[in-house]
Amino acid sequence: MHNCDWERVPTVKNKKNDKYGFDSDGYDWRGYNNHDFDALDKADYNKDGYDIRGYNIKGYDKDGYNRLGFDIHGFDENGCGVDGLSKEGYNKYGYNKYGYDISGFNIKGFDKDGFDKHGFDKEGWRKNEYDINGYNKQGFNRSGFNKHGFDSGGYNRSGFNKHGFDSGGYNRSGFNKQGFDRDGYNRSGFNKQGFDRDGCRKDGYDLEGYDKYGLGRDGYDKDGFDIKGYKKRREVNLQTVKLIGGSMDIFNKLDLIKSKVDASKREPIFSDEIASRNNRYENTVATEQNNLLRVMATLIAFSNNAPSDTVGYMIESGVFERVFHNFDLAKVANLNSDIILANEWGNIGVIRFKKKINAIIRCANLLMKNGTEKATIESLYKNYNLPKDIKNENDIIRFWDLFDRVIAYYKKIDMPYFKNDTTLLHLLLHLGFPCIKPDLIVMKVAASLGVIKAKDNHNTYSSVEKRLVVGTIQKYCLLRNGPVNQFV
Repeated sequence: MHNCDWERVPTVKNKKNDKYGFDSDGYDWRGYNNHDFDALDKADYNKDGYDIRGYNIKGYDKDGYNRLGFDIHGFDENGCGVDGLSKEGYNKYGYNKYGYDISGFNIKGFDKDGFDKHGFDKEGWRKNEYDINGYNKQGFNRSGFNKHGFDSGGYNRSGFNKHGFDSGGYNRSGFNKQGFDRDGYNRSGFNKQGFDRDGCRKDGYDLEGYDKYGLGRDGYDKDGFDIKGYKKRREVNLQTVKLIGGSMDIFNKLDLIKSKVDASKREPIFSDEIASRNNRYENTVATEQNNLLRVMATLIAFSNNAPSDTVGYMIESGVFERVFHNFDLAKVANLNSDIILANEWGNIGVIRFKKKINAIIRCANLLMKNGTEKATIESLYKNYNLPKDIKNENDIIRFWDLFDRVIAYYKKIDMPYFKNDTTLLHLLLHLGFPCIKPDLIVMKVAASLGVIKAKDNHNTYSSVEKRLVVGTIQKYCLLRNGPVNQFV
């Protein structure tokens, strides 16, 4: 870049010129004097044609520059013209006549569009409308969230606003500002009309006068049976119940089934399995690391007719453990079901129903409320003192009395799945307590034995009927085998 000196440019502004453009010495910017060249006295010039100042008749020295230092083309020895610009069009500071340097930036560092070399304007915004911190003029980053982590609708990445509610108006626990969940029930399990999910009022009875177990205020259901399966005044016990279609009692019928099983059993595999099940409680506490949530989540995964083989393979592969952070209670309680469904449903979809994800998270939250010390397998036994074996008929009665306490509490806190008789019995069976799961197959067999009446829809069996079936098996095992601590 040439070093052009603007201060040497002879203009009317900075030189004393007359109205004809000549300075006080009689020369214009080109170095010509105000005499007519043809009338000049040749004596004023030497033999080489230069005057005493070293200029020829045209006003240029031997190097071709006039008295102001410009050549015939109007440029000085540095290549700068009378306008202070170089031949390339830039002054000594490196700017052209429009005020921009060779890179296109003005003295303040901005281009003609008002952006600096980093792409920011005077206010700090990029050409793409984002500032140096990555936020646009509305205050949102490229992911659509502001510096506080909320989107334009006021919701964070988890879908909750600053008050902790999602777009549907529900908080992380699933309740709205009025304290009701998406099904319309409050934390105590009652809707606005005062009914719980079983249709019972706060006093525990529905409009017809029956509680959640189907029992009236006198303790008996519509058919006159109490929760233990006895008629009023306990007129009938389990051993004398007869088959609907014949005279053989139920226990003899069960003997026939057992004999068929014994005839087909493979030893020592069968005996080893029985021995393992007789110590299931201790084994389960060890294998499940005393983690009640892990057992609950596993049973939920297998529920609702999910393909057991595929679910089992998925669990054994470790995917289930990974998705639910090894069933760490605090971590699972803080999971977001929508995120899991978006990122992991392709890996755990064999469990069939998406609602199971939220059910597992809710189980974790409810267990958390009791404290981690009460969220173990052993705590379930210690808190309720459920019998781990049945030595006499009183143990059967005690089992159901304590079972009622457990399920009443689970219903009160609205524990997903396990507020149901069938699923809670399945949980207790898995943990090693002496009971069975009254599922579809068990109820069908029970109906064929005459324990209950056959129904086309398995889901229509009442709690009393399911308990009668389980109680019948408990009584049979006690009478035939003596003290019992596990059922197959």
